Amino acid sequence: MDLKKSIFRYIIGAVFAVFCALSLFATLETAGVLEMFGWTRAGLIVGVAVYLSFTVAVFLAVRTISGEIRRHIRDRKKAELVCSIVFPVLALLGAVVSLVYYLLYHGPLMLRDDTFYRAALVLEGSSVPFSVHGASFLYTWLLHGMLLLFGNTPFAGVVLQIALFFICLLFLYIGMRSYVGGLPAAASTALFGLFPVSMEYIFSLTPDLFYLALYLLGFCMAGGIAGRLSKSDGGSPGIYVLSGFVGLYIGFLLYLDLHGVTVYFFLTALLFGDREKVRAAFRINGLALVGGIGGFFLCVAVIFLTGKMGFSLYLTEIVAFYAEEFGILTENILPVLGLPDRGLIAPGLLISLAFFGVPAFFLWRNHLGSPGILTLLSAYGLTFLGLSKLQHGEITVILGWCISAGFGIYGALRTRERKKMPEKADPGNSLENAAQKDETDRERVSKPKKDGNIKKEEMPATMDIRIKEEEKKALEAKLSEKREGKKEEQEKPAPGKPLHNPLPVPKKKSRPQADFDHPVREADMKFDVEVTDHDDFDL
Repeated sequence: MDLKKSIFRYIIGAVFAVFCALSLFATLETAGVLEMFGWTRAGLIVGVAVYLSFTVAVFLAVRTISGEIRRHIRDRKKAELVCSIVFPVLALLGAVVSLVYYLLYHGPLMLRDDTFYRAALVLEGSSVPFSVHGASFLYTWLLHGMLLLFGNTPFAGVVLQIALFFICLLFLYIGMRSYVGGLPAAASTALFGLFPVSMEYIFSLTPDLFYLALYLLGFCMAGGIAGRLSKSDGGSPGIYVLSGFVGLYIGFLLYLDLHGVTVYFFLTALLFGDREKVRAAFRINGLALVGGIGGFFLCVAVIFLTGKMGFSLYLTEIVAFYAEEFGILTENILPVLGLPDRGLIAPGLLISLAFFGVPAFFLWRNHLGSPGILTLLSAYGLTFLGLSKLQHGEITVILGWCISAGFGIYGALRTRERKKMPEKADPGNSLENAAQKDETDRERVSKPKKDGNIKKEEMPATMDIRIKEEEKKALEAKLSEKREGKKEEQEKPAPGKPLHNPLPVPKKKSRPQADFDHPVREADMKFDVEVTDHDDFDL
């Protein structure tokens, strides 16, 4: 799926370029580069600008190499099938190896946070306390169920966290594949699974991974709607039903945490697609918006019916809950702009791959990157303002960077854009003319073009000239009428005329006529000479 450029998307691309520079600057400063090399902040700014310029050069190199590799692949379908199996398996194996490595070299294991573990302990006469934050309340119940099965041991919570971690990887791959394809999706999954901070959440019994798994499920649903809309000519009843269901699910995510509103970014992106599908995109977003409101109030009604809290009291408490710490929570915003990791390699690689989306946006005519950028910026914004009530909030920032990195890799590896041919009927009077034109177009396309960088393999194999079924039938009817009329004329000749000869008649040749360069007068054109009887020609 590709989105057309607009003024709004140009603004988003410019803001994202500046944001990547600020994040890289904050990451390097947090890692202690200034003290390590004795640089000033002005020198670090120049270094960041030079590095991002180098990143653009790497993007162009990757784009060129991928184009050459694609040009030498004979069977693309088979190669795509192999890659769709190999790369996800490699990403999964990398996450498993990274987890084993973490377990071996980070012992003895200590829980990062045991607040929810103590609240979920199975004790006589105690129950899970109610919380207006839906993600915290449901996660505590889920952890309580695990402790009922395995006993009051932190090992049960770690098993739950490992399962949630790999569910997040699965949903992230499925959702990204519906937007950008298999290879960028596998890259995003590997980046999220191998990021050092992601492993720490396995040993932190907090609702972050639980909420992230449910959030990525909504991301997959939005990707399914985008995929179905791009393959169909317009909106179908199935897409509208799915849109309403996704809206209800987004309302459930809003009940869990306010960060669930960012799923709408992946649906509103459909409005910038093909013009023929804009109406269907408006209906999809309208149904999702109405469904989101209905889904949230449906969750509130369930809380009211279960006797946890009254309807109006819950609405008052939820507003007070989010407004309690509303405002900029940090005195210095710059350190918070960096990725939640004190290293250099992992954050630098993630920011660089995400920055690929900036030159890709200006290079390609159509590109898909705004949803990932808006998700990332909203994750930072909700964290700054204290509106996201997840325990740490870092995991949503990492997810936003991984999604943006996937879109950036897609911009570097995507195929060349092809102009859509107008789907018009052939103007000829018969099907034979249309077929002849189709054959000439195929021969023309099969020849490689020397102009520009367009190559034979990157253009479509055949130029499909489609003729509507009604026009086909009309042309066939005309042909049949002509043929029947000719047969009748051949069978019934006019009276007094010879029968029709089916054999081909030889063509008459025009006689050649001599033409002389020297003009002769008409008076000299007399060849009858009078001869007397006494002339003797023998002398």
